[in-house]
Order: sequence, then C-alpha cells, then structure tokens
Amino acid sequence: MAPSALMKRKVVIMGSPSVGKTSLTQQFISPPTYNESYFPTIEATSHKLVTFDGVDYECEIIDSAGQDEYTLFPSKYAVGVHGYLLVYSINSRQSFEMVKTVHDKIRDFAGREKVPCVVVGQKCDLGSARRVTLAEGEAMAKKLGAAFVESSAKDNKNVVNPLIGKHVLVSPHRTKRPWKGQTDPPVLTKLPEHDPECYLCPGNARSGGSNNPHYVDTFVFENDFPALKPDALPLAPAEKGMFESEPVRGRCKVICFHPRHDLTLARMEVDEVIRVIEGWKGIFREEGEMLRSTSGRDGEGYVQIFENRGSMMGASAPHPHGQVSDAISRTRRTAEVKPGLVTILVRLDRFSMGAAQDLTPYSVPDEPAATLANLARYAASTPTAPSNHPTGPGGRPCLLCSYAAEEISRKERMVEVDESGWVAVVPFWAVWPFEILVLPYKRHIPSILEMTPDEDAGLARLLKKVLVRYDNLFSCSFPYSMGLHQAPLPPLEPEEDIAHIHFHFYPPLLRSASVRKFLVGFEMMGEAQRDLTPEQAAARLRGVEEVHYLDRAE
Repeated sequence: MAPSALMKRKVVIMGSPSVGKTSLTQQFISPPTYNESYFPTIEATSHKLVTFDGVDYECEIIDSAGQDEYTLFPSKYAVGVHGYLLVYSINSRQSFEMVKTVHDKIRDFAGREKVPCVVVGQKCDLGSARRVTLAEGEAMAKKLGAAFVESSAKDNKNVVNPLIGKHVLVSPHRTKRPWKGQTDPPVLTKLPEHDPECYLCPGNARSGGSNNPHYVDTFVFENDFPALKPDALPLAPAEKGMFESEPVRGRCKVICFHPRHDLTLARMEVDEVIRVIEGWKGIFREEGEMLRSTSGRDGEGYVQIFENRGSMMGASAPHPHGQVSDAISRTRRTAEVKPGLVTILVRLDRFSMGAAQDLTPYSVPDEPAATLANLARYAASTPTAPSNHPTGPGGRPCLLCSYAAEEISRKERMVEVDESGWVAVVPFWAVWPFEILVLPYKRHIPSILEMTPDEDAGLARLLKKVLVRYDNLFSCSFPYSMGLHQAPLPPLEPEEDIAHIHFHFYPPLLRSASVRKFLVGFEMMGEAQRDLTPEQAAARLRGVEEVHYLDRAE
C-alpha cells in the first residue's frame, strides 16, 4: 500500500520590523541557536515535518518582511494560508499596536471576519524592559478572536525553587525536537456511574475482602495494602555510620471523593468538592490526634494528604479517590542543621521563626522538611515584609505570603484566582510542564483546620476551575499527582506556626494526551529541567474553555 500523502499547512509570520520573527522561525526550524546580530528579512520560506497527535504535517512557514501601516498586503499571504502568527515585542508598544493593523489588513483582504491567528508577544526574556503587559496582550488577542502566547527565542535560564532550595533548568526550545519516543494510548473517558468490578464503588467487595457500605458522600477506610503499618517490626540493631536505620510505624487511609465511579473533582459540583475538603479536615484532625496520643510526646508525627489521578500516575482504580499516610518513628534522631540542607530534622507542631537555628530533632520526609526549614529561615532572615503583603506569626515575613502577593500583582503566571483568598499559579520554579501551585494570598494559614467556611468554598471553586482547565487542555482526563503541604500535625498554637498551607499539582503531560514529560538522564543525574516557560504554560491554561469538554459534548 502506498504511503498516505502528508497533510500540508502554510503559516505566515507577520509583524513590525525587528520584533524577532526570524529568530522565532529559526528556533522552530533549526536546532536551538540564537544570533544577537540583526539583519532585516526580505522574506524567507522554510519547511519542517511536524508530528501532532500521531499525524504527520508538512509545514511551510513564511517569515515575512516587517510591516508598517503603509505596507501593502501581499496577495500571496492570503492564498492557501491556514493561519497567521502576529508577532510583537513586549518592549515596544508601537509593534504591539501594529498587530491590530496587520490583522485588519488580513481580514479585509480575505473578505471574512474570522481569521485563524495566534498573537505572539516576543522577547519575554526582557522582563525589565517590558512596555506591554501580559494582560494587554491577552486582551488584544481576545478582541481579535485569536489565541495568545508570550515567548522568547533566546531564553534558556536556570531558576531556584526557594521552598526546597533546588535549581530548575528552563529550556523552552526543547519542545521543538522531533518526537519518535513513547506515546501512551488515550484513556477511555466515558465511565459508568457504577462499576460492579470496582473495589471502591458503593456496595462492592474491596480487594482486601471487606464490603463497602452503600455510601452517598465521601467514604474513608483503612488502606487494604498500606505502605505503613501501626506496629512496625523491630529492626536488628543498626550499624553506625552509613547503614543507619530505624523502624517507622503509621497508618494509611483511602478517601473516596464521591459514590459515582465517573465523577472526578473536575466534574463534581462545588458543594461536593467542599465535602471532600471537609473530609480532608476530618482525617487530618483525627490522624494528628492519634499520632500525638500514640507517641506520648507533643509534635511527633507527620500526616500527608495526596491524590494520584490516572493510570499514568500509578492510580490503581479510576474511581475518584485520594489517600492519606501518617507516620511516626520509634526513635528520635539528632543531626546538625546547616543552611541548604534538603533533608532536615524539624519540630513538627510549632515550627516557629526561631526554629531555623534551634530545631528539635525529628525525621520528616524530604520535601515538607525542606519547605518548613526554608520558611523558617526566610522569616528569621528577612527584616520586614512589604506593607501590602500578608505576614506570618508575630508579624514576621512569610515566604509564601509574599510570593502569593507578588504573583497576584504580576499576573503572568496566574491561572485562576478566587475572591475568598485563593490563587492558582504555574510557579516560577515549576518542574512539570503544567505544574500548578494553589495557595492562600490574603492571609497566613498554617493548616487546613484554620480555614474558614468561606475559604473552604473558595478553595472548592478554584480547584474545580483549575481541574477543568487541565482536562480541557488536551480533551482528556488529565493525570496528575496532588499533595497538600501544611503544618505536619494540627498546630496546638496556630499563631506561632510558620507553615503556610499550599497544594502542589504535578501533571506529566507535555505535548498531547499521549506524550508526557520524562524525568530522566540529566534530570536524574543533574537537576530538574522543564520544556516550556511557566508563563507559556499559564497562558495556555488560561486560554482553554472554562466549561468541561465532556459537558460541552453533552
């Protein structure tokens, strides 16, 4: 059988002179390079084979000469053209205003109101020289009925995650490499309301042998195959030095979010998401009290609430559910605390600002331990917070309070915001392509138990909106791992607690519903690396529909 003909697509790149059209084209066509020299382009045509969603396209890209208001529109830019990139530079208002002029010329010549366009704000690496805000670019694109993105043909930068003290290499040109690697087949999205074979559905037998009740709300039970057990077996006496070990005991629970098998958080009603949040609160309170009573000592233990959604993230069942793991060691370890230490031993219940130099020794998992330590160091080392930023205990600066306030002000990485005081951003230090951080921005909140009913409702609204955007990005049930970081146990004195509640969402998808990001090679041996800028990721998430794609289909 003869091979099928390639699908052909013609795209014209237009805009004012010297806005970076040629650099943008070269970064797409060629291996990643950047030339500081500028030579005006008369016109250049390039070709590239692109594979998208398993279909091969032969793309013809016309890099046009710079336009101004007096330039006549060439007729060849309208014949057989499938779309236009209208480019401006974020440091030039004149080039920004030219976008509408060029768009109107295309529309008038084509004789139709709707023209397939993408508005591109180039040179976003020149942040300090910005003359056109992200909001203005988005508003212009919306007015023209176009998609929008900011980009840089030059940027390749290294950023620091202040929560854990690790670096992230940002390499947006990496998305241009051809992909012939692993693809994952699309996951069936149409699920039954009740699956008789599902061990999480109401009334069904679980894999451990117990029967589920006919629950009508959230349902919490002990994990049938826990990673931790209440009575850990004693270990043989450990050798000194490199082979130190200690027994750990704890409990693992499962929380079913809804009796329906086919409803994820993205498709639940807001009131139903509120009940999930109330379920998290109940588990956190109950497990925290259990750990304190079991240890006989205040401040020992750790409770982690998380969700793995989708088989790509290791979820063993599609029924909407999350998990909780709590742990306590039999022994207490000591260690010298040094700045920059990632795995750090901390006091768990009242991590006050003075704790950065005087930490009660206790083992906590790496990520929350590093976060708590860096929150404490920031509070101890930062003299004052800006007057418009919320503050932590004792009026001291809080790293996450200030970070949230800055993101609200800048807006370029913001995905959703709720008036109750919650914001969702693609964090400046994001590792995963469409990673999201959800946190309160109006006040310092140490744990989920300190949230008011209004904040519960606001968080529910925001989570639902974020997860709808996730699903709509590639029209699939978007996989992710979500985890809640807060005070490791319910604080006995919340006003002294340096912890600041926040939710991490780590989704693996990169190019489509079937192509994911792999953390391998340099990421495993060197440091984390991401393939598009946080600003690009946030713009793409903001640009999708707000109504779930399955609900639109219905």
